[in-house]
Amino acid sequence: MASVRNDFVIALRSAFLKKNNKQKFSLLTLIFISLIIISLNKFNIKTTNILESGLRDVIYATSSIISYPEKKIRIFFTNINNYYKNYKNFKFDQNLLEKFNATNLVNEYLTLENNRLKNIIEESNSNENYLLSKVLIDKQSQFFSSIILNKGSKDNVELGMAVLDRGYLIGKIIEINYSTSRAILLNDINSKIPAIIEPIGIQVIISGTGYEHGIIQYSKDNYEIEDDLNIFTSGGGNVFKSGIPIGKLKKDINNADAKVEFFSDFSQLVYVNILLSKNEL
Repeated sequence: MASVRNDFVIALRSAFLKKNNKQKFSLLTLIFISLIIISLNKFNIKTTNILESGLRDVIYATSSIISYPEKKIRIFFTNINNYYKNYKNFKFDQNLLEKFNATNLVNEYLTLENNRLKNIIEESNSNENYLLSKVLIDKQSQFFSSIILNKGSKDNVELGMAVLDRGYLIGKIIEINYSTSRAILLNDINSKIPAIIEPIGIQVIISGTGYEHGIIQYSKDNYEIEDDLNIFTSGGGNVFKSGIPIGKLKKDINNADAKVEFFSDFSQLVYVNILLSKNEL
């Protein structure tokens, strides 16, 4: 009986004094109720036992109900804490992955840049008359297309020298400074290049349009336009040496004139070669 009494008192106090006495229940009331129940237990009355058992069930149920929100709140905050830790780990791994990808992209870019530069250097070394130059500024519009190069008079650059990209003609030097120079591109509206269409051998003048293509401005003979005929410098006018590739002849369905599609993409110039011999045959 003493054990039952102790269990009852402990359960009663646990129900009303949960969470460090946050429940505002009078201590005197607890003592009074406990004394009454202890006194009744001495008489071993059946009704008292039933009452005690019922009260114990009520107290246990009440304690369970009171503790239920606390458990849910504890679980909620535990889940929040776990989510925060997992999210933090995810962001850390994501940042590592982004840095890794960025490093790979930089390495890929450097590899491609080195390969491109290697090809240009090999092209320059194949002929000692080529001078490798870097494009500093690219000025292109509908009315003006030119590039600024990092080679000038100190490098023996002269007016009228041809500028090539991977062996294709892209323009000529029109301005020289001590350490820089400017080259007009073939698509500039002021560009006029003596050329020859092969294999039919017709002499023409290639003129810039301000766009990505050129046109046949002048031809001595009438000829039937054919697609994919190659165009080279003719050496006429003592401007450039003959045989430098320029582009291909293309039919224009919207125009009777033929278009010239240049072999080089002028918007992608990084390194170019200056042909130091202006009119070597």
